[in-house]
Amino acid sequence: MPSTKAKSKAPDPITVKQLAERLEVDPKELRAWLRAQGKGLGTRGKRYEFTPKQADDLHAKWNDSKAAEQDDEA
Repeated sequence: MPSTKAKSKAPDPITVKQLAERLEVDPKELRAWLRAQGKGLGTRGKRYEFTPKQADDLHAKWNDSKAAEQDDEA
């Protein structure tokens, strides 16, 4: 007998291009920043894809790092 449970579909992954659009930066700059993080977020030649939660976390981290850069310049 078929299951009556609704299957939950995982959300589509968020690409670097989509995240860069949210951050209003060039995708190349974002990829360079991701590589510099050195946390296994991806490697050269591999595609970065993030869950919505990961993208939100990276968005916050990006904003924090840019704020710190501005503080260093002041």
